[in-house]
Amino acid sequence: MDKKRILIASFVCMVFLIGFVSSLTGSMGNARMVLRPDVEFLDTTTIEKYIKVNNVNDVPINITLLESSDKGDIIEIIEDSFVLEPGESKEARFDINLKWGGDYSEQINVLFSPMEGAGAGVALTSTVIIYANGMTKAKVATYLAGILVLILLILLAIKKRGHKNGEKKKR
Repeated sequence: MDKKRILIASFVCMVFLIGFVSSLTGSMGNARMVLRPDVEFLDTTTIEKYIKVNNVNDVPINITLLESSDKGDIIEIIEDSFVLEPGESKEARFDINLKWGGDYSEQINVLFSPMEGAGAGVALTSTVIIYANGMTKAKVATYLAGILVLILLILLAIKKRGHKNGEKKKR
């Protein structure tokens, strides 16, 4: 009988405490985007994009955007923190600045936190995959190496020809 009472009391306490637990919910659009831009050689290509952030909670929340990259700073977040009122949505804008072609995989972390600063927040990630058409650093290095080899061959040919011409004059 004591076990039954303890079990019932535990269940009533859990039901009672669940009503006081406050959880924050995060919602956003554009959780993944795939881009295929053309990048001009010796020029920076800028792509303007956004992540739609929604407050589906009954309280105002702080939103913070953080860029995490493994290939440099190609993403520039325009407004990295703001407040959303209950039911409000906002387009969190960012620019992608590309100087080289190639494949990129970038992430923007969206942090949802309570206004008071107390309590747990929620973090969601938006992944930006970029397949940029254009000159890559590796292609430029290959072309420059080829040009250097060609110049060296020309210089060697000129030197060899000059050496032969010099020998004929001495006779």
